[in-house]
Amino acid sequence: MKPSSQMKKFIETVMSKRLGLPADVSALPIGSQIEISRGPSYMRLVIERPAKYQVTVTHYREKDDPMDDAQADPDVDFLLGCDNELYPTSMTDTFGLSLYATYNVSTGRLDRCNLRGQRDLATFTNQWARNLRQQKFHTLGEISPN
Repeated sequence: MKPSSQMKKFIETVMSKRLGLPADVSALPIGSQIEISRGPSYMRLVIERPAKYQVTVTHYREKDDPMDDAQADPDVDFLLGCDNELYPTSMTDTFGLSLYATYNVSTGRLDRCNLRGQRDLATFTNQWARNLRQQKFHTLGEISPN
């Protein structure tokens, strides 16, 4: 599988420069959530570590109506490998779910993988991370660690 080295680097920069944590994605506490808001011109970004081998990165588009829920676009699930690399496995966006690999979130064991689709998703997430860096998400905006 192809890792998303740019997204890993982006997350580790946020951890070290914004939160004072070690620049190591595996040091992100399980159950933690980092929310970065850059104002009305940018979509809110959320980085989560719901399980030992799982990290998610999500942009939330706010709806015009305050009664509507925010919509994830995209929401990417990453396998945190034993080699400490992030491997994107699925993405949910306005078009639905694109699932390229399945794994056990408790053990990190890979069950199945569409290598071509997973490689394309890794290319997308690497570009997304470069865009986030260019938009200064790693240095600007309000940050809320939970």
